[in-house]
Amino acid sequence: MPALDTLKQEWHKDSAINDLDLRSEALRNTQLHSKYMNIMMDHSVALETLKSAYKKERLFKTQYYSGKLNEDTELLNKRNLEPMRVKVKLKSEIEEYLEADDELSAITQDMAMEDKMIFYCQEVIKWLRSRSYDIQGAMKYEIFQNGG
Repeated sequence: MPALDTLKQEWHKDSAINDLDLRSEALRNTQLHSKYMNIMMDHSVALETLKSAYKKERLFKTQYYSGKLNEDTELLNKRNLEPMRVKVKLKSEIEEYLEADDELSAITQDMAMEDKMIFYCQEVIKWLRSRSYDIQGAMKYEIFQNGG
């Protein structure tokens, strides 16, 4: 899946209209629509996967920060974690730990990037509708210029 900068560059190339071949440009809209719909769907699936991973990691970290996993040394070793020395009892304190957690922050950043990719694709798809009208208008003007 392309990164946001790559997606922007692709759209910059794809959005150019060859005014010498408006008929082909009009037909290309369908291909572009399909391309950006597919990209958007790929990122939607990736976002759902990240949301699921976030929920699982958040549950694990909530149990970890509350001290409920201190006895499970095998799991802690597997995750390269030390037992919590301080038992956090208040929900608000656990929230502070969760907000500062590196793994959860990384997943949150990845989810935000997927959201941006989806939004960008949605905007491209909206613009493709406008592009169709622009091409249609240019074709009508060309016919008018040729006396038709």
